[in-house]
Amino acid sequence: NPKLAAATAVAVLAMTTATIVSTAAYAMTTAANQRTNNALAAAEQNVDLALLSLNGVVDIVSQSPTGISVDDAFDAGDSLPNVGLQPSPSSARILERLQPIYERLSQQSPTRPDIILQMADASIQLARIQHLMGQTADSIKTLNASIQLLNRKGSRQDFRQPSESFDETINEFRYAKIPQNDFYLRLARLNNELGGMHTAMSRLTESAQCYESAMQAASQLEVSDVAGQIELARAHLGVGSRPPHLRHGELHTSEQTSGDLSHINIAITILHSLKDAHLQNATTSILHARSLRARSWLSVKPRDRHEDVSLAVSILRDQLEKTPDDTNVRFELVTTLADVNVRGARPQGRINESSVRLREALEENDKLRNSNPENSLFSSTEVHLRHKLSAIARSQSRFDDAETMLSEAIQLQSSLILTWPDSIHHRCWRAMLYRSQATLYRQWGKVDAEQVSASNAKADIDSIGNNHADHPFVIRTRDAVSELIKASPVSQ
Repeated sequence: NPKLAAATAVAVLAMTTATIVSTAAYAMTTAANQRTNNALAAAEQNVDLALLSLNGVVDIVSQSPTGISVDDAFDAGDSLPNVGLQPSPSSARILERLQPIYERLSQQSPTRPDIILQMADASIQLARIQHLMGQTADSIKTLNASIQLLNRKGSRQDFRQPSESFDETINEFRYAKIPQNDFYLRLARLNNELGGMHTAMSRLTESAQCYESAMQAASQLEVSDVAGQIELARAHLGVGSRPPHLRHGELHTSEQTSGDLSHINIAITILHSLKDAHLQNATTSILHARSLRARSWLSVKPRDRHEDVSLAVSILRDQLEKTPDDTNVRFELVTTLADVNVRGARPQGRINESSVRLREALEENDKLRNSNPENSLFSSTEVHLRHKLSAIARSQSRFDDAETMLSEAIQLQSSLILTWPDSIHHRCWRAMLYRSQATLYRQWGKVDAEQVSASNAKADIDSIGNNHADHPFVIRTRDAVSELIKASPVSQ
């Protein structure tokens, strides 16, 4: 049948052609897919390489010039700032320039939540450096921006919101969710850091809100999550602790004191449970000691205060036996030993005990200064220790000793101002040292020397620019110097 034969031939030809075309198309598609996969893999490798490089830069710019090794600042056992690090002023500028790079990588690879997490970690380092350089207002902006970004990236839903269009919802699905544990842990850390910055600026309402947010975030994690428990303890301690400049002379109601003690006791319970579970490390030891000190500030009975401080010292000394080269632990020991009140009249036995603790703290701090001669924190600490020792000597009418201690403190503080000329804290502290020196000379009967010291104090506070006039520390220092001058016999 010619017609049937022709039709069959056409069908066979069509099938053969279709097979050839489809085979060729499959081969082309496969090759194209392979090229796409190779390109995607290369892009992911580039992102990984970029992240590795960025993290290396973050570590380098945060390191001390003395070469102290830097551990991962965000391991479960190390979420506190490393006091051994002494960043240069250029470090903050470098980290600021890295932030937009993280953001661009996030846009380039929207399914990579680890980019956002690493950017959050880097922002904490940046904020800490900004704070060390006296730029606490900038550190607050840095942390707020990271919290907003983390919330925006971590709160994506798997369903369309009523106000969203279909296209917007599809675009949302392009983003991978940040793992829940990572999201809540970073949120707790960022808020704890932010709470500390607000406290440094005497913004107690804002700091309390941040610590509450940190508590809420950390409470979403399992009790077995050590890092989460550390952040939860930090948050409770932050809420219950009073800033150093508000511990004396501040009127607290019994309800406020009870609330503070409740938070501090929760922190102590959490940290004690980690110790019982053999999960204690340098960070938990430091937080445990801080919690005990915070409770001692609120204790009414001297015996209770003494027991808490003694236990805190014991915890830190035990930790130093395990990690003798840990700068953070040794500095916390210095801080704990130095936490004595030298104001007002006290029994001679208490004065002698305070003197012994301060000299012990000075000895421990000397070890830190000798191994970290460039670190301004340890130099500042020596200034404060000598200031307190001079106050004790003055209270015992040992005016020569008091003058020597104050002169050495002022000399050291002056060297800090030369190193950090833009730091209002260093300038304010020297003004306060001159104020103490003027008070010493007044009690000693050296009127001319008193006037010179008072003039030096006024010159330091007057040298601070108007852009820092409303800073809490500047206001307190100016008020203290003004009271000194008003009480001067010459001014009267």
